[in-house]
Amino acid sequence: RCTCLRNEMHHFVQNVQAYVLEVLDTSWAKLQSGWQKSTDLDQVISQHDRYLACVEEGAFLARGSEAILSGVTTLLGLALEFCSLQEQACASSFEAAEAMQEAEDVASVFQAVRSRPFARSLAECRAQLDHLASTFTMKLQLFLRALEDQPERHSE
Repeated sequence: RCTCLRNEMHHFVQNVQAYVLEVLDTSWAKLQSGWQKSTDLDQVISQHDRYLACVEEGAFLARGSEAILSGVTTLLGLALEFCSLQEQACASSFEAAEAMQEAEDVASVFQAVRSRPFARSLAECRAQLDHLASTFTMKLQLFLRALEDQPERHSE
């Protein structure tokens, strides 16, 4: 469950990163091409303004892209929550492993596990993971619908 959610989030983050880099690369290439064709300062300024508009639109910062930007921000926030949750689960697991190593016999292992807060912590992590997974799936579906509804715009 945890690995599947991590892979989904990683896939999303990689796609956002690739998209942003593509926007920046193509915008920069257009700017350089425009500068080479420019014959005066006004044309250079005009090319730069087009570049900024293209980057703004591609990064979902332009007017009308608020829903997309909000969706990306929310999904990236959930990925950060997942990282924190995973760190908490790992810390609890290491704590449990240390307690088991310190125990002298099987009965001591069970006593150590029951008496320490990490068992509760792992159960809480599991519940939080389930909630995070369902929230991520729902928000991702909303994001994809918002992308479909977004009119295609092209900055020159």
